[in-house]
Amino acid sequence: MARVPWLLLGVLAVQTTLSIRLVWSNTAFTDEALYLWAGHTEWADLLHGTPVPAFATYFSGSPVVYPPVGALADSVGGLAGARLLSLAFMLGVTTLLWDAARHLFTERAAVVSAALFAVLGPTIKLGAFATYDAMALLLLAAAAWCVVRAGANQAATGWAAASGILLLASDLVKYATALFVPVVIALTYLVARMHCDRKTASMRAATVVLCWMSGIICCWELASAGNGYYATGIANTTLARAASTTSVGTVVHDSQSWIGLVVAIAAAGAVIAWSVRSASALLVTLLAGASVLVPLEQARIHTLTSLNKHADFGAWFAAIAAGYAVDWAITQIKVSWFRAAATTACALCLVLPARIGMAQARGLFAWPDTRPVIATLRSQLRGVHGNVLIDSHSVAEYYLRPPATEWRFWSSTSSLVLPSGRTISAPPGLDNNSASYEKLIRQGYFQLIELNTSGGLSGKLTAMLKGQPSEVMVAAVRSGPGSFTIWKYDSVRRAR
Repeated sequence: MARVPWLLLGVLAVQTTLSIRLVWSNTAFTDEALYLWAGHTEWADLLHGTPVPAFATYFSGSPVVYPPVGALADSVGGLAGARLLSLAFMLGVTTLLWDAARHLFTERAAVVSAALFAVLGPTIKLGAFATYDAMALLLLAAAAWCVVRAGANQAATGWAAASGILLLASDLVKYATALFVPVVIALTYLVARMHCDRKTASMRAATVVLCWMSGIICCWELASAGNGYYATGIANTTLARAASTTSVGTVVHDSQSWIGLVVAIAAAGAVIAWSVRSASALLVTLLAGASVLVPLEQARIHTLTSLNKHADFGAWFAAIAAGYAVDWAITQIKVSWFRAAATTACALCLVLPARIGMAQARGLFAWPDTRPVIATLRSQLRGVHGNVLIDSHSVAEYYLRPPATEWRFWSSTSSLVLPSGRTISAPPGLDNNSASYEKLIRQGYFQLIELNTSGGLSGKLTAMLKGQPSEVMVAAVRSGPGSFTIWKYDSVRRAR
């Protein structure tokens, strides 16, 4: 028993080493900047009563759960501090995976499960990515862990209730985790049936459902009341998310490139469990099957958006089934020293997946360095007090930290603040609202404009600006493969 925690610590050390190399590797991604800036804004509202944007209408998780927590870490350690918080969450996720697998199967299965999960590209990325995904996955893993820990305990009502509450918390952090609620409920029943009669197992599952549903009803009533912002956000980002055009084959290919190894071994575990008529065959099948939920859902709406992050949620469950499969294969070796050699070989075989996972994580972190653009914007925004149009303003707001009320004057190519104060939205990359932007530009509405010249609405507006005598290009900046231009309104030239 004493050696297993040391093996777990070894897995966690590898996971930390792989993720921490990404923490300082790049500037804030758009989502990171948005959630951290939102967190700081929520704190300003709480402490000073300053107004906040309607984050709930377009966030895919509650803006008052992760963003304030991430903002606290950002206040202490900057972007690196917020990313290290995500690493702490992901190390907790792996630890819960190890303990759940240990209680369901064996200590060796637990270490294998944890190791397979720790070296996945999405796992490595989430350990250095300051969004709410790591926190949501930790809460989901804790919900599953609670029902596993209940095990043969006859007085397991508290564990089941805790699982329901943790499920609710994970759903609040990230609405999409609701996809795994049926998995945890079924897991509750199947784990209980391994130790208890059908009635007891049903009561445990019912307790999870009752606690989760009670919380959901309360939260939905609150969300539907008042301004209805939460109801709008949940519908737009999760329940009725707009479909894209990515092919089903592409979604399946990409998801398997990230978690395919775990899925394949987990599927083998399900086959093994049924072939040997194991009492846990249904359980292993459930765990393996959880890995296909995200690819199926995203294939249904034909989108790759956040697929690499969401796939890791299903991989957590599948890793337990994969650990079972490897452990079963090793136990079939009757000679002890052969068995030890096979275990060592399995450990060495993880070197290749770890290298692949690290390469994938680096690729997922490969967005343009925004420091040149931010530095130029900082200098050009001095003395500007009024409406501005910035292509991706969440990154600028995070780094430049304008006064708490300035967000009301900041528009982007996906969100236009009208003179009335009302905001209209346009999906990024589309130019269906270009007429609204062009009209305001001609009127001299924006004192400063920053645009990516790569195409879409930004490219169209850039071409339009070149023909406006009142607009003066004051800077051109390259950022990675992108090129940005910054324009200022000149009232004198307009009057000529």
